Amino acid sequence: MSDQETVIDEWQESESPFHSSQKEVRHTWTKRERELLDSARQVFIDEGYGSFSMRRVAKRAGVHLKTLQHYFNSKSELITAAMNFTLDEHYLAMYEEIDGGITNLSPEKALSWVLKFLIDDCTTMETGLFFVEIWALAARDPDACMALDSFYVRHRHQIANLISHANPALSESTVQLRAAVVAEHIEGLVMFIGHNKPKHPEMAGIKDEIHDQLMRYALSPE
Repeated sequence: MSDQETVIDEWQESESPFHSSQKEVRHTWTKRERELLDSARQVFIDEGYGSFSMRRVAKRAGVHLKTLQHYFNSKSELITAAMNFTLDEHYLAMYEEIDGGITNLSPEKALSWVLKFLIDDCTTMETGLFFVEIWALAARDPDACMALDSFYVRHRHQIANLISHANPALSESTVQLRAAVVAEHIEGLVMFIGHNKPKHPEMAGIKDEIHDQLMRYALSPE
């Protein structure tokens, strides 16, 4: 067995303080709930939370309002469920793809792969529209704020797990702080390179610059 293979095997089998976060189980949605929540999600993205209503979702789903209310009693309940559905289905699925994509990489290359993945995700239309609306809603709605916080805890733990493997000499508290800094730097990119954002020549190469700076930060000693 080569030294590289040994490193990979040790990384895959070792336990980190954040390993349990990868075992998170998705919500279980019925077929009808999935259809309704997907419709709610599309209304949320296409029209924004300010125009979001039970009637608009029912119309998008092609059902009567009472049918929608049978599954979700109120607008607040529907919004919270739609957020959980989106975060669960899209982003947990993304992390599962990440987990599958890094199994043949060394810890440092795995971290690099994930950072590139997340930075590129900032440029997609769905991510740009979704998060801007979520941030605005979470600033005013306590339930939305809690749902968003739950996602970011999971998001940070995924990044922390990667950092702890790539830089095992770091203390747990340092790993957690660095994961939070990495996460907020990537989220902030949405405002600069997100969907339909103006292009500025001085911003050329910003994705590579952010990736390289975050890699140096994550791998530097305490």
